[in-house]
Amino acid sequence: MSSISRKAVATVGGLVAAGIVGAAGLAPSAHAATGEVAYLQALNQHGFTIYDTATAIQTGHTICTRLNYENGDDTARWLYLNTPSSNIPTIASAQMWVMDAVFTLCPWQYHPYSSV
Repeated sequence: MSSISRKAVATVGGLVAAGIVGAAGLAPSAHAATGEVAYLQALNQHGFTIYDTATAIQTGHTICTRLNYENGDDTARWLYLNTPSSNIPTIASAQMWVMDAVFTLCPWQYHPYSSV
């Protein structure tokens, strides 16, 4: 995951986003591509610099999968502990990454009143 960085300097380029949107027309599931674009935009809005969109998207889908068997705090802790500190420097940044994935890629995982 060294290609994912939390520096508020660069953004996901318009050409990359346009390329993903353009590919959405050819993809079997336009809804998935739309969620992925929203996910990348959310990461960008929260100050994450994405150098490799495929890795970032894979990370988001991995987060969604992990939420099938663990809670958001555990998933954020896993992300924080398994990502170089230059990419996810704090647990708070890992939590933001998880929330961005939940709200855009797997909204069914959002359980605001869950006691679990």
